[in-house]
Amino acid sequence: PTSIFLVAAYSESLFMLFVILSFYLFRTKKWFLSSIIVSLASATRPIGIVLIFPLIFELLHSHQFKFTRYSSRLWVLLIAPVGLFLYIWFLEKTTGNPFIFISAQAHWQRLPSLPFVTLFNNYFEVASLKNVGSPFFAQQLLNLATIIFSFGLSIVSFFKLRPSYFIFLSL
Repeated sequence: PTSIFLVAAYSESLFMLFVILSFYLFRTKKWFLSSIIVSLASATRPIGIVLIFPLIFELLHSHQFKFTRYSSRLWVLLIAPVGLFLYIWFLEKTTGNPFIFISAQAHWQRLPSLPFVTLFNNYFEVASLKNVGSPFFAQQLLNLATIIFSFGLSIVSFFKLRPSYFIFLSL
């Protein structure tokens, strides 16, 4: 019965391809192509729009943050959000709700919230030890561990990796 997952098309692998390819193109200074890939990443998964910030950083960094040197290339930044806008337009035309990707999360008991709210909620659920042994407690513990691990990785990336990687990881 689980074989359906082996043949189902999911967007995670395609999104990961676009993220890796966009960073490669940032590093090789192919700004037009990298903007197109960022656009495709944001069309694949709405969170892909955060790739625009590492793109801006790399564009500015490649010209030593001097406005006159890169002002002629700023137009490529307009390409990056096009994928998300096309996805929102598609959802509006097909469902009548352009932001259904946000409201649909409620079917999995997920609601939009700020990251620190989630962190504190998970911490207090785990620290209270109310539901030890329940699947809910295991889920909260896993969520908390993932948040702490991701936060730690973000801090390490600040010191060890390029700033654009830190920007992406933090967002």
